[in-house]
Amino acid sequence: MRHKVAMLGVVFPSQFEGAEFLTRVKDKAPARVQRDLPTWLGKLAGHEIAVGVIGMGPPHCASRVDAFIGYYQPKMLILAGFAGALDPALKRGEVIINRGEGSIHTASDVIATAEDKARLLRETGSPLVDMESAHVAAIAEKRGIPLIVIRGVSDLADEAVPVDILCHSYDQQRGVTTPAKLGLHLATHWGDIGRLMRFLKPLSKVRRSLTSIVISEALRLNTAEAG
Repeated sequence: MRHKVAMLGVVFPSQFEGAEFLTRVKDKAPARVQRDLPTWLGKLAGHEIAVGVIGMGPPHCASRVDAFIGYYQPKMLILAGFAGALDPALKRGEVIINRGEGSIHTASDVIATAEDKARLLRETGSPLVDMESAHVAAIAEKRGIPLIVIRGVSDLADEAVPVDILCHSYDQQRGVTTPAKLGLHLATHWGDIGRLMRFLKPLSKVRRSLTSIVISEALRLNTAEAG
């Protein structure tokens, strides 16, 4: 089944990354295009917009964004979310807009240590790393629609990501969040609570910066198309 949408699609890897943006979308009507692919159709500043949560990384983000595009038929697509800094010059909360320049490296797993980030910077020259951009770009190209990637820096080049904790919050193979599993882990590993909270604390501010740029870009695209 297809639902024709007027203009723009915006997708996020996780509900958390897209939560603040969704509060700015008015008259939202939810639609579950396929299992584990929540989407909404609404309006941003009077323009029709479709929003989806496609999951973090492979293997599911590509198939879900393909289903999203097939259902809503957007003329343009924005992929927005967090990314890890590889370049030590990048600051937390900085927002990078990629319009096809290839400045973001896509990894199959979280790049967790400062050493691995430095190695990847040397190998790729990319200032940022995420887990979705290349996969979504391949689908957008196949579908023949322009893609803009917008990423907010969540962790610095010299910081470690607590993947030993975060792995309990997401099932990569199924592409779904697992909050009960994370809760059980924290209930039996109290020492991890502080580490997790220190990692998560700055992310709300990063999300705020990301949301502001995504809204500005979405309005720019809608205005340009309408003109």
